[in-house]
Amino acid sequence: MELYHASRKVFSIGDEIKSGAVSSFYEEATDAMDAGRPENAPARRTALYSADSAEFAFYFMLKQGVCKSEINLYRVKVKDPWKAAFSITHVIHRRIEQRKNINSLVSEYWSPTKDWQFYEYLSTSFIVIDKMDHLVIDTVAMMFKSLQDHDLADSIG
Repeated sequence: MELYHASRKVFSIGDEIKSGAVSSFYEEATDAMDAGRPENAPARRTALYSADSAEFAFYFMLKQGVCKSEINLYRVKVKDPWKAAFSITHVIHRRIEQRKNINSLVSEYWSPTKDWQFYEYLSTSFIVIDKMDHLVIDTVAMMFKSLQDHDLADSIG
């Protein structure tokens, strides 16, 4: 499956990138989500992340405070990616802080049943097939779509 990956790292076309680095992003939420993951799903803690939208991959990096000039955007070939609902992670993080139940959110993350705007695709490796030019994206439209997903995640018991 062809997807998109944005990174500060520089890759060459044809490089096979393998997971291995340990993510420290939302550590407690990631641990809780990994504890509820299906047996054949990659662990969030060590997964590589891709998106089905080049614009979203690029937007995510911008939202992480990465300067546009530092973002490298790639088209990648991923074997057996695991599709998950992107916006749920932040809501799980917040509910853990509030000591609220997260079981329904974890289930929806790993096996989406709702109509999400943005998905993330987890994998253990991918092959770089193209380096893309920087995009001009409508950040306001992306923000509204992201807020729709956040509200949807918030509505899950």
